[in-house]
Amino acid sequence: MSGLGKIKRWSIIAPLILFLVTFLIYLHNLSSSVYGGDVGDFLIAVAVKGVAHPSGYPLFTIIGIILSYIPLNQTLAWKVGLISAFFSSLAVVLMYLISKLLTKNVLVSIITALTLAFYYTFWLYAEVAEVFALNNFFILLLLFFSLLYFKKKKIKFLYFLIFFAGLSLSNHEVILLIFPSLFVLMLKTDWKILLEPKTLLKCLLLFFLGFLPYVYIPFAALNNPSPPLDWVGKVTFENILKVILRQDYGWAPSKIPFSYIHLLSLKTYFKVLLIGLTPAVVINSVLGMIYLLKKRSINVFLFLISAFILTGPVAIFYVNTPIFSSFTFGVLERFYMISALILLIFFPFGILFIVGVIQKVLTLLSFAVNKKTYYKNHFYFIFFIIPISLFMSNYPKTDLHNVWNGDYLAMDALLSLPQKSTLFLSGDTILFDTIYLQHALGVRKDVIVINIGRIEKDKNYLRRKEEISREKNIPKDSLDAYTLVSLLNKNNVFSNVSIGYKNKKFKNPNWMPYGLLLKSVVNGKEINKALFINQQDKILNSFRFAVREKKLSEKNSTISEIPTLYSQAYVNTGNYLVSEYSDEEKAREYYQKAISFAPEESGGYMGLGYYYLSKNDCENAEKTFNKVISLNPGNKSGYVLLYATYDDCFKDVQKTKLFAKDFYSLFKTSIIEEMKKEITKE
Repeated sequence: MSGLGKIKRWSIIAPLILFLVTFLIYLHNLSSSVYGGDVGDFLIAVAVKGVAHPSGYPLFTIIGIILSYIPLNQTLAWKVGLISAFFSSLAVVLMYLISKLLTKNVLVSIITALTLAFYYTFWLYAEVAEVFALNNFFILLLLFFSLLYFKKKKIKFLYFLIFFAGLSLSNHEVILLIFPSLFVLMLKTDWKILLEPKTLLKCLLLFFLGFLPYVYIPFAALNNPSPPLDWVGKVTFENILKVILRQDYGWAPSKIPFSYIHLLSLKTYFKVLLIGLTPAVVINSVLGMIYLLKKRSINVFLFLISAFILTGPVAIFYVNTPIFSSFTFGVLERFYMISALILLIFFPFGILFIVGVIQKVLTLLSFAVNKKTYYKNHFYFIFFIIPISLFMSNYPKTDLHNVWNGDYLAMDALLSLPQKSTLFLSGDTILFDTIYLQHALGVRKDVIVINIGRIEKDKNYLRRKEEISREKNIPKDSLDAYTLVSLLNKNNVFSNVSIGYKNKKFKNPNWMPYGLLLKSVVNGKEINKALFINQQDKILNSFRFAVREKKLSEKNSTISEIPTLYSQAYVNTGNYLVSEYSDEEKAREYYQKAISFAPEESGGYMGLGYYYLSKNDCENAEKTFNKVISLNPGNKSGYVLLYATYDDCFKDVQKTKLFAKDFYSLFKTSIIEEMKKEITKE
């Protein structure tokens, strides 16, 4: 009885300790900065009590608004980030409970829960104000109640499952990927449930009750008609539905026919899974699958393996997003994480499998047969090496408490601008971080920021359009975004991407590098080369985010886009020196600086490759363009330039033909056609 009592006590104490320990660790590492990606948009929605980008994420926003009132001397980013820390610790507890439910083994369940807790991507998203930690919690919660219902056959567990399934959709709709597996297990448990009208009606009511947070969206849009980022527009049922269903936003399935890119996407997915979870965890999980099949737990096996395949390989193959940059990888890795959670549920069975094999070997050797349980527990303890090694490896990579890269980026974009400038921005990190700095921290609110991605719905753009229309006596409908840039005050218009014109009646602005940004120059070159270099160097040298030995936690994928943006500033400077002043030697210096900022990005190498090609330095050109391809295997421009090196520089006819053939086999298109597209772009 005392042994049973100890087990029961540990069953209660273990989840509590798991929660407290992981929460304190996550709390210590919690980011106080706007970070990168979509974080800025979520924080803006909380700051102004508005609506985040589609699907609106009302549950996350509501909880964030509540937490924003905590009377602590912390940033808004830190307060809202508490959502991620808290629900990640709860997710760790849920992993323990799922493992305990399936294996009946407390020790193995603790090891599994800690392995999840210190798995890199999971840990990273436990420390930033993003929706994926809450999504992880809901995935494990739904899996837990599904398995409880399957094991216990009690209707209350089905009701919990249905309600939380509805509620989970008010956080992130990607969770729909596990719904087919949940439904099949429900049918396997008791398919007759669908024939009972009362039960079915209760389930429907509970499911839609979970949707209640979506009521926030129309109320927020009505009460906050001019937010800094307007994702709703005029408050109508149609517009609200568009936001919820992401009709004007988000991923569509890949239109690329089956090719090398699909295989590359899957290869990257499996590689990231193996590296992130570690080979030891993946091998254990595969052995766990074998163990489940041997134990004839076929329904549990099919439930988990179908959920893994749907959220992992099938989803990645379907979307097929080529990874052309570290930011793209940062976007994808959080979706890879979903299937990793499910794969980890097989992990404890792998431990049981290995320990069982060892026991059999010891029995065959007649070694300590009377002390089987004693030795078994010792073998279980050996597996603590896995979460301990994950902790030691990933702690430095996930310590974000003193990482301010997102704030630095926004400051470096805003503070160098003249008063009352108009700033066009494209790209989630720089756009959202800049607007967060303005509306949450009150920095440079005199600058009018316009979202290029939704320009026809951007309130600032529409206001400027109205002003110019009245001032210039031009019909408002004839003013597209590109024409507007030409008509605005040339000294105060900036963008992070060059904008061309559609209406040929108006002069196309020339875009001159200006720090992180580009400055609109309507009347040709505004300054001579010496003044341009002096102006640019002065801004570049004032960057708060400087070339320095960075912490490991500054090199994770989502904010690795930030050094890329700085690197691009140097690339733009080099390109401008070549195109406007024909100074290839000086340009080379900036390309090399670009590489020092972001050695894993291709922009600086591309410029350097152009330099070598112009100097007829064929070997260095070949080497540099090969580097571009190694960094971005799906980026066709690198292949086109390498082809040009073989064709124009080496003049190697045989190698050129072979390269063209290889290109076609990879991309199913002619490299000559791609060259024509490159020339057209230029």
